[in-house]
Amino acid sequence: MDLFVRWALNLAPYLLLYAYFSLGLQVSGHNLGRRDGWKAWVPLLNLLFLAEIAGKAGWRAVAGGYFRGKMFIGLLLAAAAAFPAQVFLADRINVHLEIRALKDQNPSVRNRALQSLKTTAQFSPAAVPAIADVLRDEEYLIRILAAYTLGELGSAAVDATPALCGALGDKEPMVSSEVGRALEKIARDPGNTQVAAAMVPSVAKVLREGSGAAVMIAKKVFKTIGNPALPTLVEMLNDKDRTPRLRALDALRELGQAKAAVPSLSAWLSDEDRQLRWRAAMVLGEVGREAKPAVPALIEAMRDPLPNSYGDVAAGALMRIGPTVAELEPALAPLMKDKDAVVRKRAENVLSTIKSRP
Repeated sequence: MDLFVRWALNLAPYLLLYAYFSLGLQVSGHNLGRRDGWKAWVPLLNLLFLAEIAGKAGWRAVAGGYFRGKMFIGLLLAAAAAFPAQVFLADRINVHLEIRALKDQNPSVRNRALQSLKTTAQFSPAAVPAIADVLRDEEYLIRILAAYTLGELGSAAVDATPALCGALGDKEPMVSSEVGRALEKIARDPGNTQVAAAMVPSVAKVLREGSGAAVMIAKKVFKTIGNPALPTLVEMLNDKDRTPRLRALDALRELGQAKAAVPSLSAWLSDEDRQLRWRAAMVLGEVGREAKPAVPALIEAMRDPLPNSYGDVAAGALMRIGPTVAELEPALAPLMKDKDAVVRKRAENVLSTIKSRP
């Protein structure tokens, strides 16, 4: 049935034109006394019939059969209207048929439907949810193609974000990898904060609860989303569980635009969890000059007596933030007189590095 609909849709304009040509030619022959008007309906033979009539009675006699009566005018108008109607309706009808084909038992049919929907899905709001359902297909190659198709649709596939995030845990690594690429393509829509806002909750859930490669992909997607992801990541810094806080720190570090998180990160520099302190200092270093409010907390963190430790990370962050010598020298003076040689050396290195800059 679907094949017949496609056939009729594609051929209807041409069949109407052929009917108009044949009917007009038959009437012309009848007007000239020809009893073999049936030839007007036979391909190729109708051309010979046209030549015979035109040769004996002239083209004016032939033309007379095409513009007489309401039936001819109606048929001509229908044929003329069929072409724009086909342009307007063909993609919409075809996408409906392809959505139905996504549930076919034959994998080849489902594959072909996805290939077609790559370019026609925008003509139907039902296409994206239908493709998202295919992410659970039993054939992993079909699941890969579904993820790829959603990625090609870009921001038009933003409603598929929850399904894509759910598919990040697919048992086939190739599927989860393609899902990650699709999420990044959807998030890459320049300046479309609505798309980013729609994606953030689902991606944040993966960052909180996911594992392995799914978490890595979530961090990359947040990096692609950029600033619209900051409020959610800052909120995660105050999560009651340690793992989401660590993951939010890593995501903020990759983002490199965590100015809004500076107050929370500064408070973490005195946290009992050494690993949290370490990562907070690293993120502040990535923020750079905009993290100046954290300078006092970083200076205090430099008192860590262990070499190659959290204190060195805090010192590195200070160098990247780059306070002026006038701001830094009085604050470092107590550390340069500290009884611990590691602390004194660390403070001297920071100050000398700042002074050496133009």
